[in-house]
Amino acid sequence: MKFSISAAAIFAALTNTAEGAVTSLNFENYDELTAGKVIFVKFFAPWCGHCKAMAASWETLAEEWAGNDSALIAEVDCTDDKNTDLCEAEGVESYPTVKYGDPAMLENYDG
Repeated sequence: MKFSISAAAIFAALTNTAEGAVTSLNFENYDELTAGKVIFVKFFAPWCGHCKAMAASWETLAEEWAGNDSALIAEVDCTDDKNTDLCEAEGVESYPTVKYGDPAMLENYDG
């Protein structure tokens, strides 16, 4: 029993350090969280196959840039009703849509 509790604690610690590296943006927090930063943002839908395929790579990218105060790796779930205005304002028409740059004037990333 002691082993399984220890293993569970280690697993929880490892997964908690990996979770949350990608910042979730929405219309309400966008200005606050992106102020003074260059951003790289993925607009996605949870059901999208291409979005699912890039999720692990996006998380890795966010982890690698986590200590950089001037850059932000983020995502916006365009299926969430509170994000509809943001996705429309950014001209998102397909998933995933990746944009980068100054938060006030994002450019399409075609790479």
